[in-house]
Amino acid sequence: MPSGSHGMFQIEYAVRILADTNGGQFHPQTAFRIRYGSYAYPVMPFGLTNAPATFQAEMNHILRPLLDECVVVYLDDILIYSCGMQQHVPHLRRVFDILRREQFYVKSSKSEFSLEKVQFLGHMVSAQGVHIDPKKIKAVRTWKTPENVKELQQFLGFANYYNRFMPQYEKIATPLTNLLKKNTPCTWEPKHQEVVEQLKQALTSTPILILPDPERDYVIEADASDQAVGAVLMQDQGNGLQPIAYLSKKLHGAERNYPIHDKEALAIVITFKTWGCYLEGRKTTVYTDHCNLKYLKTQPHLSRRHGLTSSRRTSTMTSSQVTPVTFRLRLPATWKFHNAFHVQLLKSYRDPNTVFTGRQPPPPPPVLIHDEPEYEVESVLAHRRRRNGTVELLIRWKGYDPSKDSWVSESEMSNARRPLRNYLVK
Repeated sequence: MPSGSHGMFQIEYAVRILADTNGGQFHPQTAFRIRYGSYAYPVMPFGLTNAPATFQAEMNHILRPLLDECVVVYLDDILIYSCGMQQHVPHLRRVFDILRREQFYVKSSKSEFSLEKVQFLGHMVSAQGVHIDPKKIKAVRTWKTPENVKELQQFLGFANYYNRFMPQYEKIATPLTNLLKKNTPCTWEPKHQEVVEQLKQALTSTPILILPDPERDYVIEADASDQAVGAVLMQDQGNGLQPIAYLSKKLHGAERNYPIHDKEALAIVITFKTWGCYLEGRKTTVYTDHCNLKYLKTQPHLSRRHGLTSSRRTSTMTSSQVTPVTFRLRLPATWKFHNAFHVQLLKSYRDPNTVFTGRQPPPPPPVLIHDEPEYEVESVLAHRRRRNGTVELLIRWKGYDPSKDSWVSESEMSNARRPLRNYLVK
């Protein structure tokens, strides 16, 4: 969702007819027997193991042209966002047209219109940013002290869901997570109660996190301690640096034995791995309080811990091709592994300008049907009859702008019976 989105609309829908995938008949996979005979569902029933995944896949499929443009969908919740009412009304119309065509039914009692802020998946989302739902904050304030391992797991699970709002979450929660270790007695002590109160205070006083602007540069502040590493991702969108997300990770095993400069470097590495979807292709400034990290930039040879992983190294030259899938490369002498390895270990180079920076994804490629490339049809808009009697249809192609609409002969629609049937029903 872009920052600055104002008009928002949330809908929830109740019933989905699933007859299209089985020719309008019942689904044999849902068959069951009773004394009166055998029955099967014509719609998606609740309770099936794969029902949520199947439903989510179907929603992503039918709303694919609008995803990340004006729609976010999670199961039966659709969030439609726009930068103003002039854009919002056409966005609503496009979503409703798709739902009507695919026979989804919106439940009006659970739909909300023209919202400045909306509750979505436990968060409050607005043009100013994202913060925790006030109902969740109220629940935290009245949360009773955990009395057993199960209740402790429930409390930590709730707190961990919102860890991106809390600096140093792992460092604060370490005494509680240690109680969940195997073969560790769960003995409640005053220090554990203090940690619970600290987490409650942190959850009830979380800041508003701004929505990232993919066209602006990012700033990271990273730090490390003996037990954990932490960082904050920030951006200046005209009001100074503001947080986008916080990160906290507990150190495990050998990581705790790293010297301090390696822990500081590890904090930076973890932030780039975690927030790579934001940072890739954008200029990023990293602030750290450990100046010794500067020496890494001047070292002619780096250890495998400090250097890039083998999957990220570049500047190699192909020497020869050993087999159709294996190449022999000239590698620096400091790379301590065999210079013949499988082609799957190579990563294709991508120019930074081609990496997603807020632009819409490219339109989907054609699919092969009977060895012929064909594009997926979203809907039929109109029809006309030429002088020679040929009927032509105006086609809206799925994943493409309306400017790409084109006329095709009705005889070429043999593989798109469903959009044609929907048009004839109208």
